[in-house]
Amino acid sequence: MSDVLIYEVGARDGLQNEAIPMDTKQKIKLINMLSDTGLKNVESAAFVSPKWVPAMADSKEVMDSIFRKKGVNYPVLAMNMRGLEGAISVGADTVCIGTAPSEMFCKKNTNCTIKESLERAENIAKIALEEGMKVRGYVSCVIYCPYEKDTDPISVAK
Repeated sequence: MSDVLIYEVGARDGLQNEAIPMDTKQKIKLINMLSDTGLKNVESAAFVSPKWVPAMADSKEVMDSIFRKKGVNYPVLAMNMRGLEGAISVGADTVCIGTAPSEMFCKKNTNCTIKESLERAENIAKIALEEGMKVRGYVSCVIYCPYEKDTDPISVAK
């Protein structure tokens, strides 16, 4: 493979874990500035429950307000159908889906089993592709899980 694709995820993955959510206007400014650096992929939002991830409660406003620079892709995370609906509503060009080889991580992260997370991801991907979106997948905890410790390589391969 001769190409390396860099995805900047700080505006989504980095900010979602902050104890005090970044102000929406500051978040929009950050994403716009990242877009001006030459990056081609700036993951910008997560359409997830604001109860569980308060820092992403403004995802619709953020996506509706950023300047979408030509040639830059602005992926968003959607872990269930409601999240996909949010992604579609803002015209996201790429939806990110995910799972993990850890039952405990899946339960704590998405309130479902590994099997259910794979089914959700498959359904989201199918509809997203039908909508003309790109799909990007995450597999979390491939080496280590914060709840179950070392991850079994056989589980990851499955």
